[in-house]
Amino acid sequence: MDCFVEGICDKMCPENEVKLRIREMLVHFYEKNPKTGRVEKGRMVKAFARSAAGKETTARDLRTFGALRMTVAYLLTEIFPDERKAFHFVYDFIFDRLRAVRQEIVQQNLSPRDTLILIEPMIYFMVVSRYKLCEESLENFDPKICRQHTMECIQTALKCYDELPDRPNRQVIESIYLLMNLGNQAALARALSLPGLASSSGIFLTSLKMSLFCWRNNYYRILTIWSELPTICCIAAAETIPEIRGKLLATFAVGFHSKQLTVPLTWLQRILRYGDRSQTERDLRRFGVEINGTDARFDKTMFEKREKSFHSREAIVEAKLLTHPVTFPI
Repeated sequence: MDCFVEGICDKMCPENEVKLRIREMLVHFYEKNPKTGRVEKGRMVKAFARSAAGKETTARDLRTFGALRMTVAYLLTEIFPDERKAFHFVYDFIFDRLRAVRQEIVQQNLSPRDTLILIEPMIYFMVVSRYKLCEESLENFDPKICRQHTMECIQTALKCYDELPDRPNRQVIESIYLLMNLGNQAALARALSLPGLASSSGIFLTSLKMSLFCWRNNYYRILTIWSELPTICCIAAAETIPEIRGKLLATFAVGFHSKQLTVPLTWLQRILRYGDRSQTERDLRRFGVEINGTDARFDKTMFEKREKSFHSREAIVEAKLLTHPVTFPI
């Protein structure tokens, strides 16, 4: 316990770092006044830095819980909706600053309650960002790194829920964990060990059904109930939906393989739960399916040469975002 230090800094950025970064001209775009472009100390947020061997962390270098909470709220309410730059630029800044908050959670050994207050909105941010940036190039966004850090945040939250089982956001976070790991045995085992949630109706039960359907290779049933989820959970599942569609189409490629037989696009759009015709045609071509007017022709030899992995925005999710936008639990 002696290695933990309780922070006393009540600002978003410790004074020592403020002075250093101003002197070294390391102030970020979002740490300057949007009208004048001048540095504003009140806008500066502590940046992530790896712990250096032999360097002692003092209480003045660490923020109080109140300052950490204020930092998370500031990043997600003030910076996240800022449209002056492309979203991948916004994401990079927030990701780095939230990583610094996560570092302090460990350094200060915050309680499960305080940890959840800080971690839960981070999970929402990571899930939403991964969806919004799914069509970006690797140069601008690395989905693997984002997923890795999202799962780290979720694992931290799950450990806290084991100590505080009645937290209000637990059902949503446990559902996100299931949906990002559809069919995974470890995720299913955890879900089935939570009788209070597993026997309930609503978000968690729907997520559990989807994971069980995936484990049983019943991909059609996954697609039929996917859109029933609330927006944040629908987004969490969206990263797996192209793979689910691909597995279902692999069955079609064998069953409908023919030089003469065609399948109506309207039927495929309904079965595969596409929101519009254009996305249906685009994805079918990526899967190596031939499009002829209003019909599709399957060739299993061509399907085997399909594009292995791709992600794109979903019309169903976009519609949900318009009617029920995601609200961060701050």
